[in-house]
Amino acid sequence: MPRPDAKTLLTTILKGIGLPFYAVDRDWKIYLYNGAAERHFGKSAAEMIGTTFWQHYPAACCATPWPVANP
Repeated sequence: MPRPDAKTLLTTILKGIGLPFYAVDRDWKIYLYNGAAERHFGKSAAEMIGTTFWQHYPAACCATPWPVANP
């Protein structure tokens, strides 16, 4: 059996992990977005790929995802 190319292999892995996953480029544009991410965020890959996460969720731009420790 021939080995799958890298893109096919990555697509297979992302479909199968069952966890939301997306990847961004250096300009913060989404270029990978799996089915679990579609279900989690409620937006299709077609809506998200090529855009930034902040275009859809602007409040997340300046939010702190975890508590900031004050020394």
